[in-house]
Amino acid sequence: MSAFVIGDTHWGAHDLESTNSILGRQLSTVDNACQVNNFYTYAYLREDRTPYYIGKGRHNRAWSCHARCAVQRPKDPANIIILKKNMSEKEALNHERYLIAILGRQDIGTGILLNKTNGGEGKVCFSPDVIEKIRQARLRQGNPWPVGSKHKQITREHYRRVRKKYDYCFWGPNGEKIEGLSISEFCFQHPELERSNLLAVARGDRNHCGGWKVTRTPVTPVSIT
Repeated sequence: MSAFVIGDTHWGAHDLESTNSILGRQLSTVDNACQVNNFYTYAYLREDRTPYYIGKGRHNRAWSCHARCAVQRPKDPANIIILKKNMSEKEALNHERYLIAILGRQDIGTGILLNKTNGGEGKVCFSPDVIEKIRQARLRQGNPWPVGSKHKQITREHYRRVRKKYDYCFWGPNGEKIEGLSISEFCFQHPELERSNLLAVARGDRNHCGGWKVTRTPVTPVSIT
């Protein structure tokens, strides 16, 4: 096996097919659907130019700060190097796993890297059949908060009694009187009126809202039993 030169992009000069045999083709779970060749492998270097972390990514992944990553990126951008680029995700995963296997991990006493795994698990692309399986699984689970779901009438009335702080009375410009509605319910019937303005009238901060006056009376809150 040819020697590695730290900081030299020829780290990845080994044929990827041979790496598969070395690693026993352990990446069989990676699908072949994501073949966009915009992935790369990268290394974080110490001040002595030895690598302490190997990763795989695309776009600005190597230079980004990721809260979930236990290893911090170098402060000096010169200590972030791209090892091999223009790969598919599968090739990048293979290359990442190969480099970690060669350089070894500190936590298990096999080498110099701070990586906590053997690599190859940071998959971001899924084939259409996998996406469909995920979608079907979520459909079977159901949505605990379906869009547009409504409480039963008895539940709404209970919540209303518990949360209610005031009884409101609305006086219209033509002398009409409306009781038994909350500010929100009244605004639903009168969308031309602003809820915040009606509340200001009820507090005494405004004289009226669109000709409507509002009075409020505190009520005793209902305890949940």
